[in-house]
This record gives sequence, C-alpha cells and structure tokens, in this order.
Amino acid sequence: MKAMHKDFWMEIRKSKARFISIFMIVALGVAFFSGIQASSPDMRFSGDAYYDETNLMDIKVVGTLGLTEDDVAAIKQVDGVENAEGAYGTDVMCGEGEKQKVLHVEAVDQTMNRISVFLDCIFAESNGYKVGDQITLKEGGDSELLKKTDYTVVGLGESPLYISYNRGNSTLGSGEVNGFAYVLPEDFDQEVYTQIYVQAHGAQDLISYTDAYDSLIERVQEQVEGIEAERCQVRYDEIVEEANDKLADARQELEDGKKEADEKLADARKELED
Repeated sequence: MKAMHKDFWMEIRKSKARFISIFMIVALGVAFFSGIQASSPDMRFSGDAYYDETNLMDIKVVGTLGLTEDDVAAIKQVDGVENAEGAYGTDVMCGEGEKQKVLHVEAVDQTMNRISVFLDCIFAESNGYKVGDQITLKEGGDSELLKKTDYTVVGLGESPLYISYNRGNSTLGSGEVNGFAYVLPEDFDQEVYTQIYVQAHGAQDLISYTDAYDSLIERVQEQVEGIEAERCQVRYDEIVEEANDKLADARQELEDGKKEADEKLADARKELED
C-alpha cells in the first residue's frame, strides 16, 4: 500500500500541469452538476407558485362535437374533480403577406388561467404588435366562431397556458401557432364550448413536475375519461334530435306552403268559373 501511495505522488509530481488540468475539469463538472441539482427544486417551486397564483388548470377536455353546460356539470361530479369551467378558443390568421401569423384566440376564463390587464383584446406576447394597434383576425374553414374580426391591442402580458417557446400546431398557415390573444367570452358566437378546463382536488397542495402530482392527475384523468362514452352519446343524440327538429320544421313549412298555394289556386279557379 505504501509503494502504491509513493508511486501515486511520484506520478503527480512528474506531470503537475496535466494533474491540475484534470483536477480543474473534474471540479468544474462537479460544480455544474451540483448547481443544476440544487436549482432544480427551486425551479419547480417557482413554477408551482406561479401556477397556483394564476389558478392554472390541470386537465383540458376537448370534444369534436362541442361541449355543453351539462358536460361541465357532469365533470364537476366526477370523483377527484375540484372545479370545471367551459371555455372558447379558435385559430386565426392575422396580418398580411410575409407578416401574416397564426394566432390562437382564447376567451378570458372566469376563474382559471388568470392573465394580466384586459379590455378589448390583449396579446400575451408582442409578436411585433404594440398597444394601440388595430388588427383584423381571419378565421379559416367554413365555421366562424368570432362575432367580430376587428380588435384593438390594449395590453401585453403572460398566460400560464403558454410557458414554452412551442405554442402548438394549427391547420392554418404554416401549421405552427406563432402567438395567442385573449378576447371577451361574448365575442365568441358559440352555443357550446370548445374545451373544458379541469382542476383536480388537492393538486394545489402538491408540487408540479413531481411523481405525486403526476400520479394524482393521472387518477383524475382516468375518472374523467370514464364518463367519455356516456357524454359523447348524449351529445350525439342532442345533435341528431336538433337536426330532426329542424328537418321536421322544414317539412311542416313546406306542407303549409303547399297547402296555402293549393288554397290560392282553388280560389283563383273559383273566381274564373264565376
């Protein structure tokens, strides 16, 4: 053992520069690793505090046929759900030519996903726009969800729904969402919601990005998915019934029109005969 120690120190003395270089590299790596390990919990705590402050949702429910108040009420009854709130959203094009961008427009939520100042239209990030700019939003497809398309930018702020550089995908433009904006709920010409935001009971007592939080949300999500088939069937039946009612009204209108035409024709023939 003494011979090994002696050989070790001899090797160091023969190559002091190399030893010091390796020592500094290892020390630097350890310092970086220790810093990352120490900052990770703080970043989770900071993020979780921001989410709690803005009352960020835990689960987002969407439906191709739209979502109703009955769906919101049904989700609120699910075991583990603290709160549920219907919301509106759509993708639009904004700008002209090379400056044209894809924006996701959301209605301001009543209790969840709180943002900063709001009056008419607020951008959650600048995207080249500034307060006071007049903008025109262009919807794609056959359905138009917004009652009006002209807005004034009244503020810039942040939204807890968009905390990463990736804003999501869209079927419009380049397929990539460049930014987002908020308008009043009454600006949406919609009888049904486009999504429902859900908060899990006890989620705010846990730290985001932890196994405990992920486990809780997974359990609640499974409970919400458990009513999917029932609620989808209910919504399907509602749409079919609404379509049948419109068809019945159209048929009745046609019959009434035909009857009225027959009566007028009969009266005209009677006048001719007289």
